[in-house]
Order: sequence, then C-alpha cells, then structure tokens
Amino acid sequence: IKREFKRQSSASYRVFIYGHYQDPHHPYAPPLSYLEEYTDDIEISAAEALDIAIRISHDVIMDSDRFASGALDLTDTEIAALGAMYDATITYVDSCIGDLADWIRSRDDNTIFIITGDHGELLGERGMLGHRVITHDAVSHVPMVIAGPTEAIDYDGTLLQPIDVVKTLLSEVEAHTTTLQGIDLRTDVRS
Repeated sequence: IKREFKRQSSASYRVFIYGHYQDPHHPYAPPLSYLEEYTDDIEISAAEALDIAIRISHDVIMDSDRFASGALDLTDTEIAALGAMYDATITYVDSCIGDLADWIRSRDDNTIFIITGDHGELLGERGMLGHRVITHDAVSHVPMVIAGPTEAIDYDGTLLQPIDVVKTLLSEVEAHTTTLQGIDLRTDVRS
C-alpha cells in the first residue's frame, strides 16, 4: 500500500483502500505487548487468561449453542479472561488503524476515513458467547467513525447502515447511485 500510494499520489489521483483487520475475532490472541493491558482485575496471570481465551474460542465459540444450552458452565474468571483478551485485541487493532491513518494523513490531508466493525461479540450477555445466534445490542450496535473532508460527518441521526455510507460517498464523487437502497447521510436521516 505504501509504495503504491507514494508512487501514484497527486492532487488529482484518487485512491480507495479497504483494510480488514481479522484480529478482534476469536481466538482473541493479542500480541505480547498488549497481553497484560486488561488483566489487572483478574485473579490469574495474563498468560493463563490467554490460554483460557484460546480454549474457550475453540471449545465454545465454534459451538455457541453448547454454552447457551447450559452444557458448558464457564466461571466468572473464564469469562473475564475472554473479555480481557478481546479488549486487548481491539486495542491492538485500534493502534494499527491509528498508525495507518497517521501515515496516510502525513501524505494527503484530503482523505476520508471510515472505521467500523462487522459485528460485536457476546461475552456472557444473556448467557451467550459469540455473535451467531442473537441480535443483542452487543452484536448489532457497532460503532462507525467517519472523519475527513465530507459533509457525512455532520450526520444527525443515531442509526445508519453500511449501505448508507456507500451511497453517500459515491454520491459525493458524483457516481451513479440510483440502484442503491441506502440514504445519503448528507441530506437524509434513517429512522
């Protein structure tokens, strides 16, 4: 990405970069430098929390019905360990995204950034683990950040869908959008 961006960047050249970070998905194994960040309130070591998170990921999240049915009873410490490793992987990805944004902005301050997740995770809420079985807020209410030179960042609504962002940005560059079902976040509000 860096080499192509440097070679092609100019005031008239537009670049679209899609980055997908898989890290906040199970087995929640953050890099060592992030391992201890969220384990201060847990009665076990960070290494033990990592081992638990990996075991739970393989044993439970791949078969979340087992946990929901009561066939597998996790302790509060096990759920806390899973949550700590999940939070640590999110913090790591946040750092990676920040590094990428800083690097791009140092070369072009006319960039629009959109950062979102495809889903959240249940970590014991309603007796569930994972994200496959239920549409609880922890799974479906994910943040979206839009930053840069676009009117879309002034959106007044509280709900939106990814297709709304697609339609808005395509409309902003005067692309054909009549076949898209989303709304234009610069002028409409989703109810």
